[in-house]
Parts: sequence; C-alpha cells; structure tokens
Amino acid sequence: MLDARYEKVREDGVIRSRAVLVAIGINADGRRCVLGVDLANRESRNSWRDFLIRLEERGLRDVEFIVSDDHEGLKKAIGETFAQAVWQRCYVHFLRNALDYLPRKADDDCMTDLRWIYERRTPEEARRDLAAWLRKWQARYSKLCEWAESNIEETFAFYRLPQQHH
Repeated sequence: MLDARYEKVREDGVIRSRAVLVAIGINADGRRCVLGVDLANRESRNSWRDFLIRLEERGLRDVEFIVSDDHEGLKKAIGETFAQAVWQRCYVHFLRNALDYLPRKADDDCMTDLRWIYERRTPEEARRDLAAWLRKWQARYSKLCEWAESNIEETFAFYRLPQQHH
C-alpha cells in the first residue's frame, strides 16, 4: 500500500510543507509491515520512483499487488519499478473522490449503498450491485453515477487475490 501525506517540517529555521511517502506491505501471515517512509519536496513521479527504487535496493522483491490512490505520478512510478504487480485504486480514496460529484446536502444512503458494493464476495456480485446502485441513483445524482461507472473497475483488482486477503 502506497500513500503520501503532507506535513509541516522545520528545515533551516523555515517551516515547509513536505510530502511524507509511505509504503506498507502485508506479509504471508497477513500482518502489516512498514516498508519505508521518506520525505520528498512534493508527491511526483520522480519522488515516488526514487522511493520505490530505494525499497528495491533494500531488498523488496516479488511485489504482486499494489494499492494506491489515483495519483498519475505514482501510477507511472509503479509501472516503471514494479510493472509485474497488479495495481488497484484504493477504494477509500475512490469513495472520497466520489464526494466531489455530490452536492453538499446529498443523501447519505447513496454513499452507504456504494460502500456496500465492496462487501461482495465476487466481482460478478459487485458488478450486479453496481448496476442496481446506478439504476437507483442515476436520476438524482447523474454526475456521480457517470463518474463511478467510469472509474470503479480500478477498485476491483482485489478480487484477483484469495478470498482471505479481501
């Protein structure tokens, strides 16, 4: 799992906003392990690529699956360093991005229904429920529905993993 957040850092007596790049792995026992944390001036393809290369240099191998947000620079860096890995858009980031397509006073049931799609056991069940969700909310939130239908497949890669990893 790859993500970044911005933190205020004091450098040479000046407070600056810096990207904190984080990689978390999941071992064979299902335990999360911090693989790396690094500061970068900003979240860019180059900063992510350099971070991932350093992880490789430290011995990270056989990466099969990577989850991240939809940051273009990060996706390019993943393709350059771990091309063999399956990439998935983080569904939590996806759901946060979905809020951009809803009015502020939108119906909470709409997002609750969308979240429930990720509790399905198979991609076929998820797609069936997505179709029902689209029918239910299309008239009320057409922009959200169009966006979700175009982007949600990027969040279904986890179905390639064994059920216990879901």
